[in-house]
Amino acid sequence: MMGFQEYVPLSSYTTFKLGGQARYFSEALTADDVAAIASHAPAPLMVLGGGSNLIFRDGLIERCVMKMALKGFDIVEESADTVALAVGAGEDWDSVVARAVERGWSGLEALSAIPGTAGATPVQNVGAYGREIADVLIEARAYDLLERKPVAISRDDCRFAYRDSIFKQAGSGRFVITAVLLKLSKNKPAIPAYRDIHAYFAERQNLVPSLAEIRQAIIEVRSRKLPDPSVIASAGSFFKNPIVGKEQAEELLKDFP
Repeated sequence: MMGFQEYVPLSSYTTFKLGGQARYFSEALTADDVAAIASHAPAPLMVLGGGSNLIFRDGLIERCVMKMALKGFDIVEESADTVALAVGAGEDWDSVVARAVERGWSGLEALSAIPGTAGATPVQNVGAYGREIADVLIEARAYDLLERKPVAISRDDCRFAYRDSIFKQAGSGRFVITAVLLKLSKNKPAIPAYRDIHAYFAERQNLVPSLAEIRQAIIEVRSRKLPDPSVIASAGSFFKNPIVGKEQAEELLKDFP
């Protein structure tokens, strides 16, 4: 049931372990909770997922922080080759990947060991090792704060781009994602088209790895480059690769062949 706590310390809700107190705080366990909290919030609303790309300032934060805790990992449609899966926005993302891999469903394994919640993945079109959430997302289910109603936003309407989506642009601050609907494959997985991952399997002379072996490779390669935020306080990888024009790229190749 929806309720508001006051003066809640926020440092334990972020991977940086920093921050003061939320003036109001409420946990959303269901989509109805999201609507109720949004309708009755006694201060400007702020949505909190896994806290891995967020730093709260010290002192009192005059916001109503809504912690997304919606669970769910449910098959909504299945065929011989694919499965459509509805995942609650509050599910730990890497746990979602692990559960899919355990069941032999491919499409998420390259996104292993990414901190955060499932509901955050469409916001910046989370991606790694040649894959993005846009590759598997059917729709994002959300609560529209402007229209005050639940909506389903199709993959095309998410306007995905490199680490970008409608949720960071025109729809920023408008939609609270409550679930994601994903389409995964039951077919044999391919090694992600990424140099470090191919090198990993070439070194082991394993050119036809299992789904579980691909996930393990992603985790090991990622751990060499990035600290685990649960061990060392950090925000993981939050940068964007630069994109340059053809002429600048050619000049760079001349200077650094």
